[in-house]
Amino acid sequence: MKKLKNFFVFFLILMMFVSLVPENTKAAGKVKLSDTKKTISVGQTATIKLSNNSGKVTWSATNKNIKIVSKNSKQAKIKGVKKGTSYLQAKVGKKTYKCKVTVREASKKKSIQGIEYELKDTGRGVVAILKNKNNYHVSMTAKMAYYKNGKMIGTVSDANYAFEKGKTCALFFNAPYDSNYRKMDYDNYKISISAQKGTNLVCSSSKIKVTSNFGADNVSAEVKNNSGKDLSFIRLACVFYDSNGNVLGYDYHYAGCQKKGSTDYLSFYFPYDEDYQTIYPKKYKIYVNYAYTYS
Repeated sequence: MKKLKNFFVFFLILMMFVSLVPENTKAAGKVKLSDTKKTISVGQTATIKLSNNSGKVTWSATNKNIKIVSKNSKQAKIKGVKKGTSYLQAKVGKKTYKCKVTVREASKKKSIQGIEYELKDTGRGVVAILKNKNNYHVSMTAKMAYYKNGKMIGTVSDANYAFEKGKTCALFFNAPYDSNYRKMDYDNYKISISAQKGTNLVCSSSKIKVTSNFGADNVSAEVKNNSGKDLSFIRLACVFYDSNGNVLGYDYHYAGCQKKGSTDYLSFYFPYDEDYQTIYPKKYKIYVNYAYTYS
């Protein structure tokens, strides 16, 4: 009886172990692409990874809007050739995995009211890199209109109310959401800018010292107010890039070092994809969008 009891205990433990193994193995072994949607510009590149694949894979593109630059069993590197939509396909056995790739026109620097700008599409919104080429500080507002099939689907605003002359800043215009709080697809966008001469502004963004480095899923920064003044507001932005210079995402913070000589510490967190998986950038740039008080 003792031997029989020991056998049943061993058998129950074995069954519990066996019941857990298939589920974990299946979850760990699911073959999938790192992206099901991707937006790039003409001339830009992107790498789409195929995870958990140990078999032969055949990569293909549905048209010539993109071309496959390099490929292996784990990933394919694509390049935007001309404006339009294509699908990158990975065929493994009888199963085909697809990533919809939207190729936009390459961004060009343009100017409105003395504000030079360049637009960088992340696929989840647009980053605008702007430079104040006026010989005075300006108060500026900007609005991005998003379109799908020629129809406007939403607008988003951002601003720099103390844009220092000769300085550069970065603004972000998040893609519009639907009623279920999901980001909407768009195929075009346009920006409008309104800038006027700032009154009573004392700008000191050039006097804000920033030292930074890659941290744990973030960029960590030390910000010091070297302006010699007590300031009203200090806002910084961080733009994340991949190894090819494509913009991946954006984050911003207000620094709490308004008192002259004071220091604050900030963390700009990495962007994430539609499945809330962290996207790890290769490069970044921090902008002091504004630092000012009033005369």
